[in-house]
Amino acid sequence: MQGLLQGADIRRHLAGCSHAVLLAATLGPRADLAIRRAGVGDVARLAAADAAASALAEAAADAAEAALRQEFTARGLYLTGRYSPGYGDYPLAVQPLLCTLLDSARLLGVTVGPTNLLTPRKSITAVLGVSEQPVRGHRAGCAHCALRETCEYRKRGQTCAGEGIV
Repeated sequence: MQGLLQGADIRRHLAGCSHAVLLAATLGPRADLAIRRAGVGDVARLAAADAAASALAEAAADAAEAALRQEFTARGLYLTGRYSPGYGDYPLAVQPLLCTLLDSARLLGVTVGPTNLLTPRKSITAVLGVSEQPVRGHRAGCAHCALRETCEYRKRGQTCAGEGIV
């Protein structure tokens, strides 16, 4: 599991945790197809379909996290929030290992491409810390984000944390 903990942010997020839970969620390949079809000849519809699918993927990950949280709470354990590759200094390069550990290709049809992006595109992987004590985890800040120079949220004076993205 050591290769999974690359970067200071994920280690800080999991501080105080004795274990970790790995999570994957996907809308599947039909979502990618629906986005492409919606965008044929209409860039605005493409953007709207892509944004809607992103929101649905987040909702799927939220539902999976809620189910995990309920299961662990019943055992008297606490979970941090989700922390995904690409947050802060947690590199996308951990995606292949994360997907291998989850057996995501066989179980969900989620694979990792040569640039470490997931296919189907509307898929999410994450790590959650497990503790016997309440723990908040640590969200990545803009200072360490790989997208800080081009971030659309920052251009608007916002953060992705304020949008519920992180």
